[in-house]
Amino acid sequence: MRNTLATLVLFMAIPAFGDTPKDKPADKPADKIEIKNTFGFDYMKPKKACVKVTGALEKTIGKMKCEPVPDGTGSGKPAVADCKNAKETSGYLLFVKKADCEDERKTQLANAGGA
Repeated sequence: MRNTLATLVLFMAIPAFGDTPKDKPADKPADKIEIKNTFGFDYMKPKKACVKVTGALEKTIGKMKCEPVPDGTGSGKPAVADCKNAKETSGYLLFVKKADCEDERKTQLANAGGA
């Protein structure tokens, strides 16, 4: 009887230790990051100036994986997104203001010793 009771308690406690698929709420789709008319630079090539994201650049960045930047940037300026291509040979930090973009680009250059 004691073993049966212990087994029953154990089985009842299992769901408390982790989510089962039926207990998990459906994942909400991530909000789409708006990249058009932002300002960005390829941080793999930070010597190049910040540019407005339109036309061909918008299409290129649109194919990249873009994620929000919740922890901020090296310059402390708020970034809209960090976008990287699949091979991670190119990556753009995007900002609402061109001045914020330039501050971040210059900060990265200074931290890299002028790379």
